[in-house]
Amino acid sequence: MNRDDENRLGERLGATDLFAALSAKTLRQLASNGHEMFLDAGRTLTEEGDGLLAEADLSPNPVWAAVQAVGQGSGFYLVLEGSAIVERSPKADIVLQAGAYFGEISLIDGRPRTATVKAGPTGLIAFGLSPDAFRPLLAAHPDVGYQLLKVMCARLRAAEATWDDLPDPAHFDIAVTGLSAGHAHRSTGRGTAGPVLP
Repeated sequence: MNRDDENRLGERLGATDLFAALSAKTLRQLASNGHEMFLDAGRTLTEEGDGLLAEADLSPNPVWAAVQAVGQGSGFYLVLEGSAIVERSPKADIVLQAGAYFGEISLIDGRPRTATVKAGPTGLIAFGLSPDAFRPLLAAHPDVGYQLLKVMCARLRAAEATWDDLPDPAHFDIAVTGLSAGHAHRSTGRGTAGPVLP
């Protein structure tokens, strides 16, 4: 990737809430760690349940291997041109236009995809960044992780604000588990515990 591409992609990344507080230099480094992808209309970018490919399954070509690593599972995507369709059966599809992004959580946890994403009707140009490409930048620039954490906290607070609008947890068939000791809990009426959110 040349310097002009780094600047162009860095500016696009800096226009997102996720990376807006980062310096131009850090944004260029972030851009240089990822890859631009061009997909024809209807082509699948990620499949629900996808995880990272094993290293042995990657192409011997290092550029294509990096694209495969992002395209076959965990990773962050920024829509540059065209659109992406997020399929969330049985819920309605979501259309992501230029400037929208997804997969930011998987940069940290590397978990499999929770939805299928395809290129929209006019195709898709996207910037992709795998967790493996993101980690060195995170280690070298803690401000990147701090900014990501701030955005995630804002989303969590927004989700918590709607907690009172949810039906009684006793009616859910799932329970929230894995919370560390010291968190307040309330009975869900099924012998399991759910978190008490502020």
